[in-house]
Amino acid sequence: MSREIKFRAWDKVRKEMLQIQKHSFKTNKSIPYGWNIEHEFYDLMQYTGLKDINGKEIYEGDILEGGYLNPLTGEFISRKYIVEYEEGCFKCKLIGKSPYGDTWINFIHEKSRVIGNVYENSNLLEE
Repeated sequence: MSREIKFRAWDKVRKEMLQIQKHSFKTNKSIPYGWNIEHEFYDLMQYTGLKDINGKEIYEGDILEGGYLNPLTGEFISRKYIVEYEEGCFKCKLIGKSPYGDTWINFIHEKSRVIGNVYENSNLLEE
């Protein structure tokens, strides 16, 4: 199984997200699309190879909103997750308390939507 390898980076100076055209892991410098010089970024995020319910690409650092229907009450319970790369795989960390721990991104990606990322939408990290 193969997937497209793509990256994006948060430019801390300009405060904007940039799509990366080329990256050197040796020098840790990148060339964003539309630029002709290398730039050093501190927060490089990889594409997971998955898309949300609306077809939007999911990257590390994205905030997903998903949920489930409570079988006892019939109430929809909404949850927010942060996409992280840990222990060799992409995971979704629940924002807030959970007795169940982390969720595998493969389990929720088609049932959730990207609502922002940790850099541009830090207000979404609040419970």
